[in-house]
Amino acid sequence: MTGLFTDEGFFITRRPVGGGGGEVVDIKTDGTDKFKGAVFTAVDDGVEKALVPAATNDVITLNGTTKGGIVGSVVQVTAIDAATYLVHNSLLIGSGTLVTPFADA
Repeated sequence: MTGLFTDEGFFITRRPVGGGGGEVVDIKTDGTDKFKGAVFTAVDDGVEKALVPAATNDVITLNGTTKGGIVGSVVQVTAIDAATYLVHNSLLIGSGTLVTPFADA
């Protein structure tokens, strides 16, 4: 599943994604816009991280395990100028060793 948005997007995982038995979820810009901000990630053993996108990242991938996306994960994205989206109010619930969900298309 892919979520492509124009001004603001609010994504909530209400069913398993990726390693949780469902499809991987990609949240993408139009390919030229980039992400700023951060997502907070956590696993049930108490490990937590704040992850920040690199300057060129335009995709957020939820895989249901190391990149988050377990049911209850939330990502909010808001356009803050013509080529930038702010990732905020976000919690990704994952499993295993957490890695960044941000990437380049």
